[in-house]
Amino acid sequence: MTQHVESASVYSHHSLVLRGQSAFDFLATSGWHATSSPDAFEFHADIVKNDDFVVCRYSHNQAEFTFELPTVLAGKERVMLLAGVEGELLLHSGNRSDLLSPGHILRMTPDSFTGASCPQNVSCMFVIHQGFDARALREPMSGPARSPYFAVLSSAAHSMLNSVARPSDPGFLRVQRAIAELARAASLDPALLSADPLIRLYQQATDLLECEAPDPRFDVASAAHRLGVSRSQLHRAFAAVGESPGLVIQGIRCRHAQELLEGGLSRDEAAVQSGFGSQKRMLRAFSSSANA
Repeated sequence: MTQHVESASVYSHHSLVLRGQSAFDFLATSGWHATSSPDAFEFHADIVKNDDFVVCRYSHNQAEFTFELPTVLAGKERVMLLAGVEGELLLHSGNRSDLLSPGHILRMTPDSFTGASCPQNVSCMFVIHQGFDARALREPMSGPARSPYFAVLSSAAHSMLNSVARPSDPGFLRVQRAIAELARAASLDPALLSADPLIRLYQQATDLLECEAPDPRFDVASAAHRLGVSRSQLHRAFAAVGESPGLVIQGIRCRHAQELLEGGLSRDEAAVQSGFGSQKRMLRAFSSSANA
């Protein structure tokens, strides 16, 4: 096992091979508790993660697990895209099970899992990222990956997992954001959107907002126009999950600004690149978010 850690609680990069009980013990730290025998079990993984982002590829042989969300992850708005690469994995969540096969993806919140089982060797990739659309994922959505975008996502994730890039490098944050956006693009198949028209509109809108919020000219009217709906329709869709589009745009910009500040940019630079336009507006948004 090799490991690089920079600002230990924030960023880590692991490449590991674990066997038997050692593998089960490691997986238990992420909430996955084995119910099968550790004999002959082998787990391979490459992982890059920080507090708000994870990209991982992994493989293992036959096993069964139950899942319990670790306390440290509870209450966080995260979206997970899990993709099948080789073999088949049966994932359990609530009263349903989804079969993940090569070329298919599952979009869900990490706390939706209750367990998993695979009767054969399996290889998967996943990306976990922050997203307001987590509130619309009331149940897992499964379907085929949009192949052109998934191919680019796979290549980008492979490059990040095999690189020695540090988060202090100027391009690291942009690559992290790009992978999160590619994960969204790969999961835009209609099968991965809600059948409820309001929730479906909310999902489409949050994908758009995540992309366009850094543009200071982008606002609620712009979003409604791009989606081909009225502003009142857009507000109804966000109200269905207890949100408002204006506050979501502000929240995305606050998150981007915070990431940029942590990456070493000045307040003025972070304000411009996150879409606030000025340091004054950015600080006012930080203040209102903290008091919300």
